[in-house]
Amino acid sequence: MRSRSTFVLTLSLFTAAALLALPACKKSNSNPSTSSNASASATINGTATQFTYAKGFELKGQQIGVAGYTVSNGDTIYYSVSAPDSANVNAAYAIDVNANVQYWDKAHSFDYDSWFAYSSTHGSVTLTSWDKSGKTVAGTFSGVIYSSVGLGNWSNDSLVITNGKFSGSYISQ
Repeated sequence: MRSRSTFVLTLSLFTAAALLALPACKKSNSNPSTSSNASASATINGTATQFTYAKGFELKGQQIGVAGYTVSNGDTIYYSVSAPDSANVNAAYAIDVNANVQYWDKAHSFDYDSWFAYSSTHGSVTLTSWDKSGKTVAGTFSGVIYSSVGLGNWSNDSLVITNGKFSGSYISQ
């Protein structure tokens, strides 16, 4: 079994590489490229959010999910949602060491991550459909995730996420 730190590092590196490969976006209210192959939305602290760009991914033997970004008030906000690659459809996976929800800005002035603050985090990710041969996935997510800024000095600052949904095709890594 892989160690949790190796797994988190692998997923973080993949997510960072995927987001760097995304089309560049201007810090304005104009929409960045909409040529993504996936979609994601959620209500975050009571505000409905439709993420502008989403890309599905599968880390073989580790995680399946969606990562991307949106522009809000001139800042680029990134996110990722993932479940275990061994997940069963319609089974809920706790957003602690099994599934992950992360939400951060470009400058890392805030970073909410269910893995780094997993002792406080609660919620779940559920795959509602997964076609492994067609490489499509859909799911829902909700919960409370805490700030991981300072890594080890957890704050009580949290995000309440409800009505989270994602869907689309994915690439295997």
